[in-house]
Amino acid sequence: AAADLSAQAAQAANQLGSAVGSLRAGIEGGTAAAVLDGVAQGLDGTAAAMQNGAAAVETLIGLAAARKL
Repeated sequence: AAADLSAQAAQAANQLGSAVGSLRAGIEGGTAAAVLDGVAQGLDGTAAAMQNGAAAVETLIGLAAARKL
Protein backbone atom coordinates (compact mmCIF):
# COMPACT_ATOMS: atom_id res chain seq x y z
CA ALA A 1 0.00 0.00 0.00
CA ALA A 2 2.83 2.39 0.82
CA ALA A 3 4.47 1.58 -2.50
CA ASP A 4 1.21 2.36 -4.31
CA LEU A 5 0.92 5.67 -2.51
CA SER A 6 4.50 6.55 -3.40
CA ALA A 7 3.97 5.57 -7.04
CA GLN A 8 0.81 7.68 -7.29
CA ALA A 9 2.59 10.68 -5.77
CA ALA A 10 5.48 10.28 -8.21
CA GLN A 11 3.09 10.01 -11.15
CA ALA A 12 1.21 13.13 -10.02
CA ALA A 13 4.48 15.05 -9.75
CA ASN A 14 5.50 13.88 -13.21
CA GLN A 15 2.18 14.98 -14.70
CA LEU A 16 2.42 18.39 -13.05
CA GLY A 17 5.91 18.77 -14.51
CA SER A 18 4.55 17.89 -17.94
CA ALA A 19 1.76 20.43 -17.48
CA VAL A 20 4.27 23.15 -16.71
CA GLY A 21 6.30 22.14 -19.77
CA SER A 22 3.22 22.31 -21.97
CA LEU A 23 2.34 25.76 -20.66
CA ARG A 24 5.90 26.98 -21.19
CA ALA A 25 6.02 25.58 -24.74
CA GLY A 26 2.72 27.26 -25.55
CA ILE A 27 3.89 30.62 -24.27
CA GLU A 28 7.21 30.32 -26.10
CA GLY A 29 5.35 29.36 -29.29
CA GLY A 30 4.26 32.96 -29.52
CA THR A 31 0.93 32.50 -31.27
CA ALA A 32 -2.45 32.63 -29.60
CA ALA A 33 -3.18 29.08 -30.79
CA ALA A 34 0.09 27.81 -29.28
CA VAL A 35 -0.66 29.50 -25.98
CA LEU A 36 -4.20 28.08 -25.89
CA ASP A 37 -2.92 24.61 -26.77
CA GLY A 38 -0.33 24.87 -24.00
CA VAL A 39 -2.96 25.98 -21.50
CA ALA A 40 -5.29 23.13 -22.52
CA GLN A 41 -2.52 20.55 -22.19
CA GLY A 42 -1.45 22.06 -18.89
CA LEU A 43 -4.97 21.87 -17.51
CA ASP A 44 -5.35 18.26 -18.67
CA GLY A 45 -2.10 17.32 -16.96
CA THR A 46 -3.07 19.15 -13.79
CA ALA A 47 -6.49 17.45 -13.71
CA ALA A 48 -4.85 14.06 -14.07
CA ALA A 49 -2.41 14.87 -11.28
CA MET A 50 -5.26 15.95 -9.02
CA GLN A 51 -7.09 12.68 -9.71
CA ASN A 52 -3.98 10.72 -8.80
CA GLY A 53 -3.57 12.80 -5.66
CA ALA A 54 -7.16 12.10 -4.68
CA ALA A 55 -6.60 8.38 -5.19
CA ALA A 56 -3.50 8.54 -2.98
CA VAL A 57 -5.45 10.33 -0.24
CA GLU A 58 -8.24 7.74 -0.43
CA THR A 59 -5.67 4.99 -0.01
CA LEU A 60 -4.11 6.77 2.96
CA ILE A 61 -7.52 7.29 4.62
CA GLY A 62 -8.37 3.63 4.05
CA LEU A 63 -5.12 2.55 5.68
CA ALA A 64 -5.67 4.89 8.62
CA ALA A 65 -9.24 3.65 9.10
CA ALA A 66 -8.11 0.02 8.95
CA ARG A 67 -5.53 0.63 11.67
CA LYS A 68 -8.16 2.08 14.00
CA LEU A 69 -10.37 -1.02 13.71
